[in-house]
Amino acid sequence: MLTIEVTAQDIETARDCEFTLPRAQHCPIALAAARLFDSASTVTYERLILSDEHSSDEHSYGLPPEAQRFIRAFDERLPVKPFCFHVHKD
Repeated sequence: MLTIEVTAQDIETARDCEFTLPRAQHCPIALAAARLFDSASTVTYERLILSDEHSSDEHSYGLPPEAQRFIRAFDERLPVKPFCFHVHKD
């Protein structure tokens, strides 16, 4: 089990990037995961995917309901707050 902490800075940075960078790699959850794992990360509504830059390895984690709700609220431009959640490797 891994703990991902989305900070206020992740939320603010993501808002600044959303029109110039791929959203799935620069949403608040992707930024938090990249900081924690020091690797490229992609987020969908249901999954967190970490990619090893030195190999073709990818690690996929299912997102819990609270993370899915956060993504939908963020994408709808509703107010969101920092939070933590746990993921389990598939």
